[in-house]
Amino acid sequence: MDLENQIQSLLTTIEDGWCEKNGEMYAEIFADDVEFCGFTGKYLKGKKEIIEWHNDIFEGVYSNTILKITIERIQPISDDILTVDAGFEFLQKGGTYFAPGWALSHILMKKFSDGWKIIQIYNSVPYEPVR
Repeated sequence: MDLENQIQSLLTTIEDGWCEKNGEMYAEIFADDVEFCGFTGKYLKGKKEIIEWHNDIFEGVYSNTILKITIERIQPISDDILTVDAGFEFLQKGGTYFAPGWALSHILMKKFSDGWKIIQIYNSVPYEPVR
């Protein structure tokens, strides 16, 4: 499997976790000491905080939403480090955008013995959609 398909498969885990409203599934591909910055500026350190925070928002404001992730760019830095820019679309069940509608995520991944893991993820709401 080529690198883009490997990474898309991993990001599908995030989508599935979001759609299932399951923080543990959502965070499955995050390293234990991951750094996470949400588009609101919310900073989380570690997989445990990501799981807890996402489980909270899944029960609240994002309870009726789905997530669609589209890879925009993959940039290998070395054999075991790469960056991924991806569009995250937030949709209400039924297909209409849910505020903010979309975000651009800059993801730093590291290849561990058990595969690629996210070690940093920074989300922003760009002025214009990526496409």
